[in-house]
Amino acid sequence: MKRAFWKDVFRQIRYSPRRFAAIFLIVALGVAFFAGIRSASPDMRLTVDRYFDDYNAADVRVLSTLGFDEDDLAALRGVEGVKAVQPGYTVDGFLQQGDNPLLVSFQSLDWRAAEENPDEAINRLVVVEGRLPQAEDECVIDEAMMEGFAMGDTVVVDTRDDPEIADSLSRTEYTVVGSVRSLDYISFDRGSSTKGSGNLSGFVFLPVENFTLEVYTQVYLQAEDTGYSRFSEEYEQAMEDFCDRLEAAGAVRNPVRYETLTADAQAELEDARQQLADGEQELADARRQLEDAEQEIADGERELADGREEFEEQMADGERQLADAKAQLDEAAAVLEENERELADGRAQLEQGRAELEENRAALQEGEAGLRQLQDGIGELEAQLALLPPESEPAQQLAAQLEILRATYEEKSAELEAGRSQLAAAEETLASAEARLEAGEAALAEGRAEYESGLREYQDSREAFARGRAEGEQELADAEKELADARQELADGWAEYNEKEPDALAQIEDARQQIADGEEALADLEEPEWFPLDLRMNAGFASYIQDTDRVAAIGLVFPLIFFLVAALVSLTNMTRMVEDDRTVIGVMKALGYGRMAIACKYLVYAGLATVGGIILGVAVGCSFFPWVVANAYGILYTLPSVLTPLNVENSLLAGGGALLCAVLPAFLVCQGELMSTPASLMRPRSPKEGKRILLERVGFIWKHINFSKKVTCRNIFRYKKRLLMTIFGVAGCTALIFTGFGLKDSIRMMIPKQYEKIQKYDMQVSLDSGATGVEKDALAAVLDRTEEIGRSVELHQEIADALSAQGRQEVYLVVPQDEGEFLQFMTLKNRRTGKDVSLPDEGAVITEKLGRLLDVGVGDTLTLRDGDNREAAVEITGIVENYVYHYVYMTPGAYESAFGASPEQNTVFAQLNDTSQETEDGLSRTLLDTGAVSGVAFNTAIRANFDDMISALDIVVVVLIFSAAALAFVVLFSLTSINIDERERELATLKVLGFYDGETAMYLYRENILLTLLGILAGLVLGNFLLFFVLNTAEVDMVMFTRETYWTNYVVSSVITFGFSVLVNLLTNRVIRKIDMVESLKSVE
Repeated sequence: MKRAFWKDVFRQIRYSPRRFAAIFLIVALGVAFFAGIRSASPDMRLTVDRYFDDYNAADVRVLSTLGFDEDDLAALRGVEGVKAVQPGYTVDGFLQQGDNPLLVSFQSLDWRAAEENPDEAINRLVVVEGRLPQAEDECVIDEAMMEGFAMGDTVVVDTRDDPEIADSLSRTEYTVVGSVRSLDYISFDRGSSTKGSGNLSGFVFLPVENFTLEVYTQVYLQAEDTGYSRFSEEYEQAMEDFCDRLEAAGAVRNPVRYETLTADAQAELEDARQQLADGEQELADARRQLEDAEQEIADGERELADGREEFEEQMADGERQLADAKAQLDEAAAVLEENERELADGRAQLEQGRAELEENRAALQEGEAGLRQLQDGIGELEAQLALLPPESEPAQQLAAQLEILRATYEEKSAELEAGRSQLAAAEETLASAEARLEAGEAALAEGRAEYESGLREYQDSREAFARGRAEGEQELADAEKELADARQELADGWAEYNEKEPDALAQIEDARQQIADGEEALADLEEPEWFPLDLRMNAGFASYIQDTDRVAAIGLVFPLIFFLVAALVSLTNMTRMVEDDRTVIGVMKALGYGRMAIACKYLVYAGLATVGGIILGVAVGCSFFPWVVANAYGILYTLPSVLTPLNVENSLLAGGGALLCAVLPAFLVCQGELMSTPASLMRPRSPKEGKRILLERVGFIWKHINFSKKVTCRNIFRYKKRLLMTIFGVAGCTALIFTGFGLKDSIRMMIPKQYEKIQKYDMQVSLDSGATGVEKDALAAVLDRTEEIGRSVELHQEIADALSAQGRQEVYLVVPQDEGEFLQFMTLKNRRTGKDVSLPDEGAVITEKLGRLLDVGVGDTLTLRDGDNREAAVEITGIVENYVYHYVYMTPGAYESAFGASPEQNTVFAQLNDTSQETEDGLSRTLLDTGAVSGVAFNTAIRANFDDMISALDIVVVVLIFSAAALAFVVLFSLTSINIDERERELATLKVLGFYDGETAMYLYRENILLTLLGILAGLVLGNFLLFFVLNTAEVDMVMFTRETYWTNYVVSSVITFGFSVLVNLLTNRVIRKIDMVESLKSVE
C-alpha cells in the first residue's frame, strides 16, 4: 500500500508539473526574497563584527580637551572593564604631491609593539600591499591615496606655513613601504580638518618615534568582551555604561590635572612676562644704542670739525713759522752771502795787501839788498877812499860819490826804515785784517753752521710739518672715514632697526597679546574633559549602522508583502488542487484509505514542492541578496567581502511560513472534503446556482455587449475566489513594483529638493570664536571681494537637543540675524499647504520630520537644550519642509527670550558663482588662512556623500523591483495555470462547439486581462498606501524621504504588470491548444 501511495504521489507530480513547478518557484522566490533581504542587514553587520574582531578593534576612542599624560593613562587603566589601553598621536597636515599638496591625518604607529605582540595591538592596520614600517623613516599610507604614490616613493611632509606640523614631527621625509586600511575609516569619508580645504584626503601612519608632542592626543580602549554584537542594543548599553565609568574616572582625574596645568601655565606666563620685558628692554636698548651712536657721531663730527679747524690753524701757524724761519734763513743766507762777499773782498784785499806787503817786502828786501849794496859800495868806496888820498880827486870824486852814496844810503835807509815801518804797519794791519778776516770767517763759518743748522732745522721742520700735515690729514681722513663708517653703520642700524622694529613690535604685541590671551585662557581655563567616543560616534560606523538600518527597515516590510503574495498563491494552488481531486479523494476513501493517509498524499505533494522551494530559496536568497546589497554599499565602504552564513532565524521563519501556507490549507481542505461520504465525493460537485450579475441590470450597457464579453463578465463573477485571488495577487505584485519605483523616486528626489529648493546656499563657514579683529576684517574682505563668492549672510547656528515626551533628537538650532536676508538662502515653507512660514517673535519653527519623531505640532511646547546645558521651553509656531537633518529656527529676540543670552554670530552661509572642486578647494584654503574660520563645508560634498548613499540604496531598490517583477510573472503564471486546469472541460467544450484556438484562448484571456487590469488598479491604490508605509518605516531619523508620487510610476508599474500578463497568456497559449477534447470531457467519469 505504501508503494502504491508513493507511486500515486509521484504520478500526481508528473501529471501536474505546472502546478508543482508553480508552487516550487513561488515558494523559492518568496523564501529567497524574504530570507535574503531580511538576512542582508544581519550579514552586513556580521561581516563588520568579524572584521573588527579579526583586527582587534577598539571599543572606545577617548579624546581630551588637553591631551593625555602618563597619569591620565594610569587612571584609564584603572577603570573597571578596561581590557587594553593604547595611546597615540594624531595631527593634520599637508603631504607634498606636485602642485596640489594633500591634506592628510598623520597618525602614530608603535611598529615595535605591533611587531612583538601583533595580537595585542588595538585597531591593527589591514595591510593591502607591502608591509608595515620597520624603521623610523618609513611609513604606510591610506589605500585610497595609493593612486598618486608607489612603493618605495619618498613622501615629504609640507611644513611651510604650518608651525603645528613642524613642531609635531621630528622628520619630514619618509619612504612608502605599504598601503593599508584602518578600522577608523571603514567609509570613504576621511573626516574634516581646520586646515586647507577642510576635507582630509586620507591618512598616513608614521612610527611613533617621529612625534614630538608632549602629550598623547587620543587613547584607544578595549573593553572586556561583552559577548554582544557591536550593532546590538545590549552592546550599545554596555558601551554607554563603560563610557559613563570613563567619564566618572575623568571627573576624579581632571581636577588634579587642572591644578598642575594652571600652576605650570602660571609659571610659563611669568616666564613669558619676563621674556616680554626683556624683549621690550632689548628693543629700547637697541634704540638707545642707536640714539647714543647718533650722539657720538654728532660729537665726533663736532670734534672732527674742531680738529680740522685746529689742524688748519696749526697748519697755518706752521706755515707762518716755516715762512718766518725761511725768511730768517733767507735773511741769514743773504747776510752770510754779504759777509762772504765782504770776507771775500776782505780776503781779496788781504791777499792784495799781502801781495802788496810781499811786494813791499820784496821791495824792502830789494831795498835792503840795494842798501847793502850801497853799504857795500860805500864800504868799498870808503876802503878805496881810504886808500886814496883825501884830497885827491879820485878821493874827492870818491868822497863825492861816497857822500852821494851815503846820502842815497841814508835816504834809502830812511826810506827802507820807513818801508820797514810801513811794512811792519802793513804786516800788523794785514795781521789785524787777517785776524779780523779769520774772525769773520770763523763768524761766517759759525753763521753758516748756524744757517745750515737752521736750514736743516727748517727742512726738518718742513718735513715734520709735511708729515704732520699728512698725518693730520690722514687722521682727519681716518676720522672722516670712521665717521662715515659710523654713519653707515648707524644708517644700517637704523635701517635694520626700522625693518625689524615692526616685526619686533608685532612680536612684542603678539607676545603681549599671547600673554593676555594666556591670562584670559588661564582665567577661562576649565578642567580638562574626557570625551569617550564609542563606535557609534565614528562617522563611518554610524553611517554603516544607518545603512544597515535602512536595509533592515526595507526588509521588515517589503519582503513581508512579497512573501504574503507568494504564500497566498501557494495556498491557492494547494486549495485548488485538493478541490480538483475531489473524485480521487472519494475513490481512495472508498478503497479504505484512512483520512491521514489520504491527506498525506497532498501534504507530501505540498511538502515536496514547498521544501524544495525552501531549500532553493534559502540557498540562493541567503547568499545572493546579501551579496547584492553589500556590493551595492561597497561603493561607500572599504570592507571585506560580505559573509553570507545561513541565517537560521529568517530561514526558519520563511520556510515555516511557506510550509504552513502550503500544507495547512491542503490539510484543512482535504479534511473538509473527507467529511463527505465516498459516494458524494465521487460525484461531481453540483454547479452553483446561476445569478444575474450587477452589469446585467444596467440594460443600456448590457445590451451593447457581445456574447463573448457577456460570458467573460459572468465567468469573472461566477468564480469569486479566483476573482479575488487574481485581483489580490496582481494587486500585490503591482503594489510591490509601484512601491519599488516610488521608493526609488522618493529617495532620489530627496537630495535635489533639499539642496536646490530648500537650502539655496552652497557653502557654510564656521567662524572661530577666538578670532581677532584683524582676522575678522580679513574674512570680511575675502567674502566681499572674492569673485567666486556671491551673497553671504551671518547667523547663529549650534547643535542642540530637542526634547519631548517621545524622546530626544539632535537638531541644528539656527538663529538668523536678518530674516529677510536669510530667506534668500533658506526656504521656509509648509510641505502640505505650500505656504511660506515666517519666524515668530516668540517661539520657534521646526522641521517636519522632527515634529513627527517627537510627536509635536503647531501650538505644542518643545524643550530645547543647548551646548551649555541650558534648557528652554518654546512654543512651536510653524512646521516647514526639510529632508536632511533636523532644524529649529528662531529669531534673535525669541532666542534671547528663551535662553537669556544673545546669540553669537558664528556661521556664514554663502552662495557661490562657481562650485567646481578646484574653486572650492581654493576658497577653503583662503578662508582658513584668514584665521577667523574654524571650518568650511560645501553642499556639493555633502550632496555627493548623500548621492553615494542613495546610489547604493538605489541598487537595493532595483533588486526589489526586479524581484517584484519576477513575482508578478510567477503569480500570473500560477493563477493562469490554475485557471486553465480548473476549466479544462469548459475549454474542451468550446473547442467541440467549433471555437478556433485563438477564440478559445481569448475566452480565457479576456478574463485574465480584465482581472489583471482590475488588479493593477487595486495595486496602484494599495501601492500608494504601501509606499507611504514603507517610506515611514524605511526612513532613518536624520532624513525624510519625499512624499510625491509621479505619474511615470503609475504607468511603468502598470505596463510591467500588464506586460507580464500578456507574456503569461502567450506562454500558456500552447497549453490551451494542446487540450485533448475527449479526455477532458470524460475526465469527470
